[in-house]
Parts: sequence; structure tokens; C-alpha cells
Amino acid sequence: MHRVSNLKFGRLVRYAAEARAQGALLTLPDLAVLLGIHVDAIRHQIDSHPEVVVPTRGRIRDIGRGVSHKARIVELYLQMHTETEIVDRTGHACESVEAYLREFARVVTLADQGMNAVMIRRVTGRSLALVEAYLDLYHRYDRPDYHFRLAQIRNVFARDEILAPKKGPVFRSRTGGGTT
Repeated sequence: MHRVSNLKFGRLVRYAAEARAQGALLTLPDLAVLLGIHVDAIRHQIDSHPEVVVPTRGRIRDIGRGVSHKARIVELYLQMHTETEIVDRTGHACESVEAYLREFARVVTLADQGMNAVMIRRVTGRSLALVEAYLDLYHRYDRPDYHFRLAQIRNVFARDEILAPKKGPVFRSRTGGGTT
């Protein structure tokens, strides 16, 4: 039975990867129809292989309940994988990986300032589930072996704050010139 399960998973990954290579993204119901099995069986297959990111529409487009792929991508970075390795391993675009790392950096910085998960959710506009997943990662990797990588993450946030255009009210003078 284990062999049959591995064959099904191999087909599932191949179908999803081939669709993505052709510019399409399959949903779990699409894969269920193609494989002739129930959606729950597809979900079980994907969950039983957490080391493989199957490029489904929900995972690539960030649709649905799951945020685990974001946390998994950040975890790979914390484990000293390069962004290029993460892109190759997960199938996500480099821009997406960088965006997840910036989100994580912001959560880490706000947590360092003493904010709780609910406050961080309000400030960042991200879901509570994602914030909690990032905080869980932060607490698991806040050990001496990973302090170098966490320092790099904090520097990402600091750099983005310095480079970001300041958003604030623009006050007009009576002569028509703008000042901030």
C-alpha cells in the first residue's frame, strides 16, 4: 500500500508541476478529478509529504486557510538556506520569498518591542494565524545557533524602514508649496 501511495503522490506532484509550467495552477478538486480520488485523499497526500511544496493554486496564490507554506519558507531561511535554494525547493517566486521574509522581519521587530500577537495583527494587517505561526517560528529559533540569521532578519526590517518612502500628511503652505 505504501508503494501505491507513493505512486499517487508522484502523479499528483507531476500534474501540478506540469500545469504550473504551462501557466496554470490546479486546485485540489482539479487534482482529485485527474487522479480519480477524493479531495480529502489529495489533502492527506500533500500533508503526508511536508518536505515537498506541491504547486497548487491555493499555495502559490495564498488562497485559503493555510499559511503553512509561508512559515515553511521562513523556516528554511532560518535554517540557513539561501533564497535561491528556497525558490528552487518550493516553487515560489523570488519576490514572494522576499515578501514573506519582510513580513517575518516586521513581526520579529514588533515582538521585540513587546507587542502581542493581536497587536501585531492590527499593525501588520496580516491574519492572526499567520502572525502566530511567525511568532512560533521566532520563539523556536531564538537560540544562540540561529542568532546570526535572526540578526539578518532584523536588518531586513531596519533597511526597509530606512528606504521606505515616508507616508504622512502633506501640509500645504499658503503659497502653494508642499511641506511635510
